[in-house]
Amino acid sequence: MIATIDTLPKNASPKTDRIINLKPYQDGFIFSDARYPALVSGWGTGKTMSGIEKIRLSAENHKGNLLLVVRKEFTDLKDSTIIDWEKYTGVKVSSSRDALFPNGSIVMFRHGEELTGDNLSNMNLGGALIEQAEEYDSDEVFFKLSGRLRRCFGCEKVSIDGVFRCVCKQFLSVIANTRGHNWIYKLWKTGQDRQRFELFEATSFENESNLPLATIEDWRLLEKQKPSIYRRFVLNSWDEDDVTSQCISPD
Repeated sequence: MIATIDTLPKNASPKTDRIINLKPYQDGFIFSDARYPALVSGWGTGKTMSGIEKIRLSAENHKGNLLLVVRKEFTDLKDSTIIDWEKYTGVKVSSSRDALFPNGSIVMFRHGEELTGDNLSNMNLGGALIEQAEEYDSDEVFFKLSGRLRRCFGCEKVSIDGVFRCVCKQFLSVIANTRGHNWIYKLWKTGQDRQRFELFEATSFENESNLPLATIEDWRLLEKQKPSIYRRFVLNSWDEDDVTSQCISPD
């Protein structure tokens, strides 16, 4: 079943209003109730769109929510992530790199160096997204952010062992390309906690209907000229990484 969603908030420009038909892997990721959903997929599969949509929906659906979008490098955050956000949502990001919603929700955009030391100490997050998470060499930032997921959305608290506790569903989502058997592979692909670490995968060809024919032809050429790049970024193979000096390949 393919879901259809209206991608724009109420304060967006009508000129950019559009409907997106979601592929099954996109639908699964966006509407996942898992604590840590991940979308690891090939080129052209709508990873960024899916990650942005999950953040936008949470901002709109929960009054006064606070969410965080993270990219490792500032240049990538400014020239790619923020531009994509404004294109997909119609919500402008201020000079302080915050997107404000009419219901009081805020989406913050930050880069890797801003998440070191005590910079996370005052964040009380309802959700977060790490874009291109494979750019990080370790899981340190991921687990630092996981400790900040404690914003309550005003739910009806449940009594557990005589103590009333919040059962709101905060989340820390990840979108990435494969990069060998890295920390993402260990947590989502081979990890044991599948209920909290829910993985969605797709090859580039699973979104072929939304891509230019010339792009598909380029990938076919890439298969012959650069097979390792083709396997990693098109076929979404976990057995390829960007280490060129290895003596024995994972294959």
